[in-house]
Amino acid sequence: MINIHDKEKVFEIINNFQKDAKPLFGKLTSQHVLEHLMMSLHISTGKRVIEFKGNEEMAQKIKANLIYTDAEVPEGVKNPLMTDELPELKFENIEIAKQHLKSELEYFFEYKKNNPNAKSVHMRMNELTMDEWSVMHGKHFTHHFKQYGLI
Repeated sequence: MINIHDKEKVFEIINNFQKDAKPLFGKLTSQHVLEHLMMSLHISTGKRVIEFKGNEEMAQKIKANLIYTDAEVPEGVKNPLMTDELPELKFENIEIAKQHLKSELEYFFEYKKNNPNAKSVHMRMNELTMDEWSVMHGKHFTHHFKQYGLI
């Protein structure tokens, strides 16, 4: 799993996303992946507020397995926030999306530093601390970097 706080390494991988690259699994285009990762950063820092979708018992099981073990985000996992259709892209091109993702990652680091006790809702695990979000982002980014064969 990538350490989300290894900014140099994460930025290098983000820079390696190519516009026309084909995923090894899944249907998200490379730009969709970048914008999707940005959305998860928005959720963790409270820029986007979502509802918890599930029950607390299941949330605790998922959290215990995903956050507190070496388990990876499995291929084919369904995101309840996404439909079968690819979402409309927010940015004009992949280079702009890369810059925005790096900026949002910087914001996450600053937010975590300034709000170490903050919590925000994850759709499946309910409230996560900033340390738990760091683990989640590391696993989430790793999942999508592997999707494109970048790690």
